[in-house]
Formats: sequence, structure tokens, C-alpha cells
Amino acid sequence: MSILILLLLMTSGDAALAVPGSSFSDPVYELATGEESLSMTFSQSWSFDQIELPSVSEQLWGKARQCRAAIIKTAGRSFISRLSADSDRLMFNLDGVISSQTQVIALLKVDAARPDGAAPVFAATPARIRMIEDELKELADAVLRFQKRNSCFSCHTALPLALTCKVAAASGYRVPDNILNQIGSNIAGMQSYDGSYSFPKHPDYGTISTTMCAGAVMAIISDFSSQFLESLHKIRLLLPEWLNDDGLLKSDFYFRPLFIGQATNMLFEAIILQTLYLYSATDDPEIFDNSLRLRLKELRKHAAFDPAEPIHRQILLMAGTPVLFQFSNEERPLIVRQLQHLLKNEPEGERTDIRALALFLLGRFGQNIAPQPLNRRPLQNLGDKIWACFEQIIISRATGAKNNQISADNSKQ
Repeated sequence: MSILILLLLMTSGDAALAVPGSSFSDPVYELATGEESLSMTFSQSWSFDQIELPSVSEQLWGKARQCRAAIIKTAGRSFISRLSADSDRLMFNLDGVISSQTQVIALLKVDAARPDGAAPVFAATPARIRMIEDELKELADAVLRFQKRNSCFSCHTALPLALTCKVAAASGYRVPDNILNQIGSNIAGMQSYDGSYSFPKHPDYGTISTTMCAGAVMAIISDFSSQFLESLHKIRLLLPEWLNDDGLLKSDFYFRPLFIGQATNMLFEAIILQTLYLYSATDDPEIFDNSLRLRLKELRKHAAFDPAEPIHRQILLMAGTPVLFQFSNEERPLIVRQLQHLLKNEPEGERTDIRALALFLLGRFGQNIAPQPLNRRPLQNLGDKIWACFEQIIISRATGAKNNQISADNSKQ
């Protein structure tokens, strides 16, 4: 198991960014009391799942008084709570309502010579983070509907969705993992008996690249479920037949800028093999497969940085850092400059896919990745919408924003 933990630390760099219990800011609020009610005004909008208020609090209800029933009004909705026999706190379930201010009205107060209870607690997510989570769910639903309607999958949507959900989950966002597993199961169900994928109505998509893309999607989704390992094993058995004289996978599909022939298939193979290797990396010699490690090591030798190659053609390989792509400390400044130049000065840097991946890589290089807003046209393509969501997650992650339920106990007096 120690090998598995080490590999996860080495190859899942995003996971280290999600620190349990951390937040990018404290949920500060101001409290104002009136004759009939009190109000809490927050410094930003939050999506509230639950609010807990102490039933005894001089600040909230008055000295030596206990509130046994109350109403919270916020965002045009009302939520009521009454004190149960075995509790000293009022619990309000707000179902994710978004607001920056709440009004609390006591319905029943009685005399009670008891010490004050603990401070109010808010199970809440910053509204802008919750909006991204909701958008992720809508995008996943759209991808699943497309697959069911067309009895096929789209690399241009399923792949970025899987990657977006992986990064989102590692950053502390709630992801639609149930829908994601349905998407993966749907793709697994399209697999031919021999393990390959092909669509006769679209012969230009080829078999090799289509199969590798399907495998990469299922491998990424394997972060949330291990049910796709059999499909990945079937794909792995096909790989020796598809190698060229250089020992790399052939390519039978090209679509700029991401599907760029052998480089793309090299990354997809690395993603698939790494997933299988992580699941095999145990102390059981009957499960452990060292040939996977050796093949990954071989692939890394082919994924070197080429200063003469346009950065937007290398960006997909770089997205595999540190799974596949390797670079030296001497190359790092040049790569960063090229990525920044791509975003600021080149037309390719305005593409949603290239832009999102460039920001993702700059974040991995420890660079400031909160760029100036891009005045792009309204997004119509589902793939572009997914990449734009990915970009928002990367930018939000740069501020330290996480989806954690936060205790609000620092109200301003």
C-alpha cells in the first residue's frame, strides 16, 4: 500500500491543493438587532445548506431568554425551526438558497437561566463556487443526454468533462459523480468485444484514436469508481498491434489543437496505463504489474520539451505533467514565458480549450493565473462551455476557494 500512496502523491498533484477544513476567507457577518427581529449581513453571497443557532444567546434573544421556535427569511423564502426535546440548538435547512443577508424572527421565547450556547454555525458554500458546481451538473447532464440520444460518445465533450470533474474534485468542489459514472458506464457499454471502439457512420474518427480517447475518459472517471478496469484491460491488450517502428501508437484521427496525432495517443496511453498501475501497485505479486511501470517510463522518454515546437502543439502533452511530460529546471522559465505569450498575444490563446489548459499549466508552475477577462463571444458549443467551466475552476482555485462547510463564529460585534 505504501507504493500506491507514493504514486498518488507523485501523480495526483491537484489533490494536495484540497486541504480539509480550509477556506479562502472567513464568513464574516454583521449582526443588527431590532425589536421584533435581527438580521445577519454577510460580506459576500453564500449558498446556505444549513444554519444552526443556539437556543440560548444573550446576543440573539436577550438576557436569560431561550428561543424555542424561530423563522429565517432570506432570498424571498422562509424557513422555520423549533427546538426539539434533546437539543439546545435551532436547525434550519435552507436547501442551498443563495443570499448575503438573513432575517431571524423569534416566534417563541421563554425565560431560561442557562449559559449561552455555542456560536451560530453556517454550513455554506460561496455562491460563486456553488454556481460552478451547478453548472458542472448541467454540463454532465448534457453530455449524458448526447450519448444516450446518439448511441455514441464525443471525445470533444466527454474528455474535457472528465478532466474538469477530476480537477474540481481535487480542489474541493462537489462534482456530479453519479452522472459521471453513468457517462463512463455508457461508454463502457459501447466497447466492442475485442476491446476497441469505432463508429461506422463516422469512419474518419478512426479506431485507434477513438479507442484511446474512450480509455482515457474511463481512466479519469476511475478516480470516482473502479468499475471500468476491465474495459481498460481490454484496451491495453490491443496496444501492441497499434505500435509503429518507434514504439509509439499510430494515429488515425487529427483535429486541432488537441487531437494532434501521436502526441495525443501517447498521453491517452499514459493515462490508461497509470490508472491500471495504481490499481496494481499493491504488495500482492499476483496483482502488481511492473511492465506497466516500464512502459510508462518508456513513454516519458518520448515526451520531451521541444523549444522549436509551437507551445499550443505541446500543451496537451504538458497537461500530463507529471504523469507523462517531464521538463528540467532550466526549461521551466522558457515554458512559462511561452504559455504567458500564448495567452496574451496569440490567436490560439483565445480558444477555450487552449486557454483553459494554458492556465492549468501555469497554475502547476506556481504562476499567477488570474488573467484579465476575455471578451469572447457567447459560447454555443458544449465542448467550449465545458472548457470555460474548467477555466473558472482553475481561476477560483488560484484564490484558494474550496467547497467546504464553514463554521461562522467570528461575527462582528
